[in-house]
Amino acid sequence: MTTTASCERLALQLAEHARHARDTPEFRAHALRDVGSLIAHDTAVFSEFGCNDPLTVVGVDAHALEIIQYCERNFHLYSDEVEPLFSVARKVGGIVDSEIFSAEKRGKLSFYAEIMRGQGIRSVLMLLPRWRGRTMGNFRFERHGPPDFTLDDLAVALRVLPTVEIGLAALRADLVRRSDAMLALTQRETEVALQVARGLTTPQIARVLGTSKLTVRNQIARIFDKLKVTTRAELAACVACQSTADQSDDSRGNSDCSS
Repeated sequence: MTTTASCERLALQLAEHARHARDTPEFRAHALRDVGSLIAHDTAVFSEFGCNDPLTVVGVDAHALEIIQYCERNFHLYSDEVEPLFSVARKVGGIVDSEIFSAEKRGKLSFYAEIMRGQGIRSVLMLLPRWRGRTMGNFRFERHGPPDFTLDDLAVALRVLPTVEIGLAALRADLVRRSDAMLALTQRETEVALQVARGLTTPQIARVLGTSKLTVRNQIARIFDKLKVTTRAELAACVACQSTADQSDDSRGNSDCSS
């Protein structure tokens, strides 16, 4: 039985991975492995929107990848059918597909007949990591046989989803250029400034960077002093930051066809 304590330990573990990961694909692999340790599954997929990185997968074979590629090329054939899944997931963070579509309903949908069954998938638990109103990716676990995922499984996954979202947002904070004023910041101050510009709160920045809230608060004060700004909005304007997350679109979330 998964406990609150085990979810908290996993959240801390994910935050540690976010601090040390070289890029988002490395972090996605950790997330699939770590969250998957709490939820029994056969295959798992993490696709990140707004980037050209390949899917991060666990247990997905070449045949299944071909089906996913076919679906992406022909998604217009299925988009109306699967929109209810994404609509609910965007509101609450995730879904268990059997809670949205009954077995009878799934049996009538071409998406399930051609895409899901083609991959041997019986049940899906899907999470949609989001940040500042935009979907960053599609994070899911799949079962090829009984039992189906339950709402209890979803509740476990939703406990750690915020840490996944924070990790992705932090790793995708990509500095494009630095003004002369920004050059006055130390490396750590630059990291903090980037996370402020991405919209992270002081406690979230502390978790991602592995430090205390007081330390982050003091660092932000020094950054304000060096850059001659008085608000986080002014700091964000100074950072000249561009994130691929801001280029993602919820409609991209509906074009991922492995679930």
